[in-house]
Amino acid sequence: MEVEELLELFNVKDYKITPRGVNIYESVQIPENIHIQKIPFNINICFGTFSIIRNELTTLENCPRKIYGDFHCGWNKLTSLENGPSYIDGNYYCYSNLLESNFSNTIVTKKFHTSLKEYGLEFINNSYVVDNYRIWQEMVKRKRILDKLKNKNYYV
Repeated sequence: MEVEELLELFNVKDYKITPRGVNIYESVQIPENIHIQKIPFNINICFGTFSIIRNELTTLENCPRKIYGDFHCGWNKLTSLENGPSYIDGNYYCYSNLLESNFSNTIVTKKFHTSLKEYGLEFINNSYVVDNYRIWQEMVKRKRILDKLKNKNYYV
C-alpha cells in the first residue's frame, strides 16, 4: 500500500509528505486491532494526540518524532520504548505492554504513565506515574552506573 492509502485507512486527512516523513496536522487514532507490528511509514511530526493502542506493535519505529499532544501506545507487545518519539508535548501512556523497562530518551512535558512497576514511580489510579520524567530518567541513569560499579567491585 502507498503512504496515501495508509493515511486514508488511518483516517488522516490533514497531512503533508516531506523528505523527513509525514507531518500530520490533526490528532490521530490508528484503528484498534488492525494487528500491525510496526507503523508502516515514517511520521515526522504530529500536531495533536497520537494513539496506536490495542494492536500488536513490537517496536515504536516510524512513530512520530515529535508529538504536540499526548502519546498513547498501550495494549501492544512492546518490550522497549526505544525508537519512540524524541519529544512529547503532553502525557506519555504505555500501559499493558511487555516492557522490560520504562526508560527512554524521550522528553515528556507532562506525566508518564505505565503498568510496569519501577523504582521512583508512584502508584495512582491503577497505574505507575511520574510527574517529571526527565528527573526520573536521570535517576535511572545514575542507578545503572552505580549498579555497574558495584557489580565490578569498584570502590566509590
